[in-house]
Amino acid sequence: MISGPGARPLPSMAGVYDNLLGHPNYSGDQDLQKRLTVLLPGLEEATQANRAFVLRSAKAVARMGVTQFLDLGSGLATDQSIPDVVSRVEPHARVVCVDNDPLVVAHGRAMLAGEHVAIIDADIRMVNDVLDHAELARIGFQADRPTAVIAAAVAHFLRDDDEPADLLREYLDAFPSGYLIFTHACGDDVPADHLEMAVAAYRERIGPIYPRTEAEITAFLNGLNVLEPGLVEASHWRPDDSPLEIVGAKFMAAVAGFGNQDSLTRHQEAVRR
Repeated sequence: MISGPGARPLPSMAGVYDNLLGHPNYSGDQDLQKRLTVLLPGLEEATQANRAFVLRSAKAVARMGVTQFLDLGSGLATDQSIPDVVSRVEPHARVVCVDNDPLVVAHGRAMLAGEHVAIIDADIRMVNDVLDHAELARIGFQADRPTAVIAAAVAHFLRDDDEPADLLREYLDAFPSGYLIFTHACGDDVPADHLEMAVAAYRERIGPIYPRTEAEITAFLNGLNVLEPGLVEASHWRPDDSPLEIVGAKFMAAVAGFGNQDSLTRHQEAVRR
């Protein structure tokens, strides 16, 4: 949570998301959050389910032997972070957080500083800039190792012209194998007029956002080895307890294997030994 004076007057992607998680920050973020939750009842619960999925799936992937995590559009660090979760499974896991919001970067460097954590200030659309960044070498993050690529609640900020599915594949193709941890905002169950007004409010205050249909989101996973239970509402992916009943706005979530699955299996077996 961010507190104190010096408020940023304009809302941000990360700030609104953090407010939806229950961490009140700046007044601009709070105002837009309130507007969105009026139009999209259940958005707070959906966002919290999304965050819980990301932490749960990162832990599951770490247990499968993956020790490198690339978190695209990582957002504001919280008291439960990807580095915290995966380091409990593998103390030497490397985590790279990528964001181009200066406040997010500064906050992440203050909260997540560590020998095995890197915070990169970069636009995720600049794939080579991210993958060639000096911070990767500093923490021993290597391109020849199985890697988890986390693209959670980020693809819906990319236009169709950005070719977001192809962009994600560029990241996956940079590693021999691993898992994609993926979520995307879905508007299928929201009344069309409410969805249109929510998108307009977000665009006016922050920038474009593109909730997609479940069919459109499914296309992001074409050709990947989607793990059970498939692409589902976030709280339904291997829940620790009974899944939530999310009504209206929701995040579709999946974990999918990519690359050479035989080499990934051999890596996992070696880790278990």
